[in-house]
Amino acid sequence: MTLILPAATAWGGGWAWRTGAMPAWVTAQLNNSKQFHTDQYGGAGYPYNGWISGGTSAVADLVVLGDSHARHYAEGLNKVIGGPKSKSIYIRSTSCILLPGITRLTPGEDWDKLCAGALNSAIQVIKKSPGAAVMLSESWGEQLQMGGLMESRKSIPGGDTDQGYRFIAGKIEELRNAIRGHQLILIGNVPGAGSPDVIGCFARPKYFPIDCASKLVRREADIPTRSGSLILEEYASSKDDVTYLNPYRAFCSGGYCRAIDDDGVFYSDTYHLSKHGSLEFVRYFEAQIFGILSQDLKVSGRGVTSNSAPDG
Repeated sequence: MTLILPAATAWGGGWAWRTGAMPAWVTAQLNNSKQFHTDQYGGAGYPYNGWISGGTSAVADLVVLGDSHARHYAEGLNKVIGGPKSKSIYIRSTSCILLPGITRLTPGEDWDKLCAGALNSAIQVIKKSPGAAVMLSESWGEQLQMGGLMESRKSIPGGDTDQGYRFIAGKIEELRNAIRGHQLILIGNVPGAGSPDVIGCFARPKYFPIDCASKLVRREADIPTRSGSLILEEYASSKDDVTYLNPYRAFCSGGYCRAIDDDGVFYSDTYHLSKHGSLEFVRYFEAQIFGILSQDLKVSGRGVTSNSAPDG
C-alpha cells in the first residue's frame, strides 16, 4: 500500500470521498447501468463503420481506424471535437490491426476479409477527403499476439515483444506511404485500470471495506508494454507528418496512473476507456488534435511527442 498512496493524493482533492460515503456519480452509474461496460464504454452508441459526427458531405476531417481501442475515443471525439467544432469524423473499426498485409489468426471469423475490408474502406474515405487527418489506435500488445501475416499465415514476428513492435512500426510506415499527404495521429495503449471490474470496487458491501482510490492505481514501471511503446514513440518522432499521442500524459502523474477522478471512472473494464475516460483523453489533447484538423499546427513527431514515460 505504501507504494500507491502517493498516487491517491496526486490529483485534485486526492479523492476526498474515498474513505467516506459513496460519491453521487458512482451511485448514479450503479443505479442506471446494469451492464457497466456495455453502457459506459467510450464507443457505446457509435458505429463500427460510419460517422461519429458530421458526414453529410461524405468528406471527413478526421478518419479514425483501429480496433475497439480506436472506437473507445468516439465519445470524446464527438463531444469535444466533432460537434462543438463542426468537424466530420469517420470511423472504421474491427478487432484486428488495420495495417497493410496484417490479419488475425484466431478462429471463428474470416479475419482476412474483415481486416483487409476495413482498411480498404477507410482508405477509400481518406482518398475522398483531401485534407483529412488519419488517427490510428489499437490495443497493440493484445493484437500483436493475435495478429499474423496475411500472405504467409505466420504469426507477427516477435509477437508483443520489442521485435514485434519494430515489425509493426514498419507496417505503420507502409500505411503512411499509402496515405501520403495526410497527417497521421498515432495513439499508444492506455495504461489500464488494473482491475477488470472498476465500478464493482465501489459496489462491495460496506462490511468489506476497500480503498478503491488506492486499489485502482497502477505504477507506470510495472506496465508490461512499456518498452514496446517506446518503439512506437521513437518511430513517430522520426517522421514530420506523424504525431504521437501518449495516453499516459492524460492519466498518469508522478509515476502512477489513475483509473478514476472525482467526476467518474476512466475505464469501463480493464483496458477500455469509459465515456468519461474518452472525454478526459480528448480534452487533454484537444489543442493538438484540433490544431492538426485546422492545419494551424504543423504536425511534427519531434515537436509533439511526449517527453513523459512511454505509454502502455
